[in-house]
Amino acid sequence: MRVPATSPLVLVCLVVLVLYVRGHAHAPAPAPVVGVAAAPPITREPADRLDRAGDDLFWTTTRRYGSGPAVATVHRAHGDTVSTVYREFGVRFGDIAAGRYVVVNDDLRGVSRIKRIDRGGTLATSAGLIGGRDLLADGTALYWADDAGVHTVAVAGGPVRTLARSAAVRFVALDGDRLYFAAGNVIRSVGTSGGPARREAVARTAVTGLAAADGRLYWSELGGGIRQRDGVLRAAVAGRVVTELSATGTRLIWIECAASGSDCLIRAYAGGGIGGFEAGPGVHDVQDDGSTVVYTGPGGVARHVLIGPRLARIP
Repeated sequence: MRVPATSPLVLVCLVVLVLYVRGHAHAPAPAPVVGVAAAPPITREPADRLDRAGDDLFWTTTRRYGSGPAVATVHRAHGDTVSTVYREFGVRFGDIAAGRYVVVNDDLRGVSRIKRIDRGGTLATSAGLIGGRDLLADGTALYWADDAGVHTVAVAGGPVRTLARSAAVRFVALDGDRLYFAAGNVIRSVGTSGGPARREAVARTAVTGLAAADGRLYWSELGGGIRQRDGVLRAAVAGRVVTELSATGTRLIWIECAASGSDCLIRAYAGGGIGGFEAGPGVHDVQDDGSTVVYTGPGGVARHVLIGPRLARIP
């Protein structure tokens, strides 16, 4: 049945439509909601260090079975397929970089070696122990800190060069042609090709995390939140400590735990503030590729997929 345009029913519908439009024309749009969804863990075996290289994830483990020697292993996940790519006995592995280089700590001799995973040969020997400190790569060289200072070697091989001497470097961060490093509460930087080190910042307390990207420097302080050169980026939260900062992906992301080391959260900047999710105790090595956040801890190597609007880029 066709209803005439001038019928009472049509007129009533038009009035209702006009009133609805008037009432909602200036209503603010709802704030974007950023959520996460936990995906199945990549592995339930805890990792020592974790790194993303292209579409693959690499991580290291060191295990001892009975009275035998320690077994250090490099693992790779390509999609949902996990494989072993390198193994040594009697040592412990540290960080891994670019999916090709791994830190081999020889505790008996008090030295560390950097090895090519695909060839098994030693690229460099560090006079001091690197331990669990970061190994960084920029495509032409590798950078790391040990008990004696900050060092570099070309990926093609050659002599190890010391960029800065310090016995207390814990954190390093790479941004372009500057390598940043923190010792105690002082942050310095040095050119990747060498030259004098310069002081970048002095924290009020001990530095607990360091990150750099696009000419910006970020650090976290014990009891002082997250800071950058021009001020506080995130105020300190009572009873909580930022244990790690990362700017290797498209945004600044960090791990924040209770002072006891429990109740850890992974947080990042979101469109309307800060987004985050619970990650459990002892998590570390958070990795971000813009859509998936991967990290490791006592529960193994886990991942979360972002839902809704993408988190904002590094401020």
